[in-house]
Order: sequence, then C-alpha cells, then structure tokens
Amino acid sequence: MGYVVRVPLHVSGIWIPVLRENDVRGSGSLGAGLNLSLYLVVRDYSVGDRCRIRVNGREVLVDHARYICSRTGVELRVNMESPVDLGRGYAVSAASLLAYSILSGLLKGSGFLEEYASYAHEAEIIYRTGLGDVLAIYYGGVEVRVKPGSPGIGVVKHIVVKEKPCILACVLPGGENTPSMLKRITSEIYSYGKRLLEELIENPTLESFFDKARLFTRMIFNYKEIDELLRNRNGLINYYRKKQALIIWVEREYINDLIEYLTENKLYCIETSIDLRGIINEYFTQT
Repeated sequence: MGYVVRVPLHVSGIWIPVLRENDVRGSGSLGAGLNLSLYLVVRDYSVGDRCRIRVNGREVLVDHARYICSRTGVELRVNMESPVDLGRGYAVSAASLLAYSILSGLLKGSGFLEEYASYAHEAEIIYRTGLGDVLAIYYGGVEVRVKPGSPGIGVVKHIVVKEKPCILACVLPGGENTPSMLKRITSEIYSYGKRLLEELIENPTLESFFDKARLFTRMIFNYKEIDELLRNRNGLINYYRKKQALIIWVEREYINDLIEYLTENKLYCIETSIDLRGIINEYFTQT
C-alpha cells in the first residue's frame, strides 16, 4: 500500500509581499494567480531514509526538506516528476514542498493535512523561495489572496470560471530564482500592484485577471520579444508572464496552430487548462 500524490502548478500574476517579523505563518503575499491542470507527481518514496526531495532526477530544496522533517518528525525520501523545472515561474518549489509535507501527514495518519501544508508554507517563507504559492495551490482555482499567510490563516477568494479556458503554458529561455526576482521589484511597483489588485477584486473575472496580471508583470519582465512573437495571432485572447512562465489564453479552435507556430519558434509549450479543485479536495489516493 502507498500513496499517489499530485499537486497542481501555479503561476502568480500579481504579488505583494507581506513579511511579518517572527510570524512565518502570518507572512506571505497578497495577490492573484491561477492553478493549472499541470501536476507535480510523487513517483516513489521511502521512510527512514535521510530527508530528501528529488525533482526530475535532481536533489533540490535540501534545507527545506530538513526543515519539514524537523516539523513532521518523519524522515522521508521522495522522488517527484514535474512537467516544468524549478526556477521557471511555475511554483514548482511550493508544489514540491506541499507534496512532501502532505505525504508526511498521510503516512502519520493525520486528519489535519492543513497543518502539514502549513509546514511547506513556513519553509517557503524562511528560505524566500515563495510567498503565497502554497496558500494558492492548497485552495486551487483562479484565486485572489486577500489575506496573507499559511493555509488556515491566509484567505483566498475565487474568481468563478464558468467554462474551462484553453491555456498554453510555455517556458521561455533563461531562468531566475525567486530571491533575485524579489530584489528587483521596487515599492512603487508593489503600490501599483495593490491598485490593480483592488480593481480585480471589484471586477473578479478571468478577463480582468489576465489584464491586471499583464499590466503588473510588464513592470518587472521584458515583454518586447513576446509581444512581437504573438502579434496578430489568430484566436489569441490574452497572455502574461512570470519569470520564464508564459501563460497564453487562446480560443480552442486555434490551439493547434498556435502550438505549431510556437514550436517552430523554439518555445516549449503544453496545452492545459485551469485546475479548480485544490489539494484539499483531491490529489492524494492510496494504492
């Protein structure tokens, strides 16, 4: 017997850090993002081995794993697979830590998985690899984070999506870790992000989310080549980027043409949609 754990990947479109001294669970970010039907999957694990997280064959998040082991009391080695590597903007670190923490809770027979998810949030905050992604992934959907913090403390509101959109999740060349990215963002940009977030809360639609995400991230990342690449493409509804993550909303009938075009231009893209369920409702089953 064992557990199969799947965790959706998440791409923020707006984020405003809220860091509180001596309060890792109350720290995090205000913001908004979407969870994708792309999943990090636990392939195998063993208990009693040293604390270790491997993603796509590479050991990662060493300090995070040790921290979570110290919180759970479970020494766990886990091999995971992700369609996207760390450092690309898809919150793979948060997904990995959530899978690791939740699996620890399941193995201990705990009915309080929210508590174990909070350990993943704590590790993200302590090591500055993420701010609001654990909270966002835990509750799923297209989320607006209206109160920062770990699951159980932070609060999200969901943007209702009546029909699942057709999304292309692409990976741009290069890479940047989260601490480096955060250092580049000024207080003026965050103030602008707060205004955009307030406007999104007043008009909580998927269209508004993409508009606000694109406006905010244009202040942080270079869009010149992306705009040129996507100019006048048939069926294109909207798009935004975070680090190397490029999220494109496209009409379904044009999806294959756009994939072919982007592949010709050496972009790795995956057809997907929005995951609406969140880790609290699914993604762990016993085999």
